[in-house]
Amino acid sequence: HLPPSALPFGVDVRVFAGKGFGLGVQVTMDVAPTKLIGSVGEHGWSGYASTHYWVDPQEQLIGLIMPQMANNRTQMIKDFQALAYQALVD
Repeated sequence: HLPPSALPFGVDVRVFAGKGFGLGVQVTMDVAPTKLIGSVGEHGWSGYASTHYWVDPQEQLIGLIMPQMANNRTQMIKDFQALAYQALVD
């Protein structure tokens, strides 16, 4: 994983609380600081147009959302991910 000092473009590490970075993906290292439902080892990436995917090997879950909206839709992505995990309980 990359140390925070190696993140490009002066990325604020507080934005990625609980996450680490590997080769091409962000990896959940500690779930609590993310303030999201998930598992340690979950990995994925977000794109410019609010696209996002994640893979959770522990839950055998893959999520993909591609809204194609250039403005920040972070809450929509968080809601989508929360709903996907809640569906596992039903």
